[in-house]
Amino acid sequence: MKTLFPPGLLQNLKNMEDLYVVKCEGMEEIIAGDGSGPSYITSQFSLPKLRRLRLYHLPRLTSICDGPLICEFLEVLEIVECEKLKKIPIVPPLPFLRKGDFGSTELLEQFKQDHPSAKDILQHVPYYYGSSWLTEFDSD
Repeated sequence: MKTLFPPGLLQNLKNMEDLYVVKCEGMEEIIAGDGSGPSYITSQFSLPKLRRLRLYHLPRLTSICDGPLICEFLEVLEIVECEKLKKIPIVPPLPFLRKGDFGSTELLEQFKQDHPSAKDILQHVPYYYGSSWLTEFDSD
């Protein structure tokens, strides 16, 4: 399986609270784009009730989705052993985020670069990368 959710299915998942994807060796994309319009136009995706997003051991994963992902109530974000994933498309603010595992320094730094407000978001959220739990306050 290369894609978890084909185009059009996401609109039927508005009440999904947990999304765990574990050990899917062939998974390349979580939410497929709709394929319409020019490539410079990106879709916006919304999972308004998603609380926990956990992606573990997906060695071929290159994309969560091809546009901004809005998860207003996200509490837990864990991305572990997804070496080809270079970007987290989740759009701040994330007022309910209480735990993050970015799996790699590069993914964490890219998230901070893509979202200038990430420092504020992560200030009081324990997050993990490498071999230790930190908060943004600890790393200063």
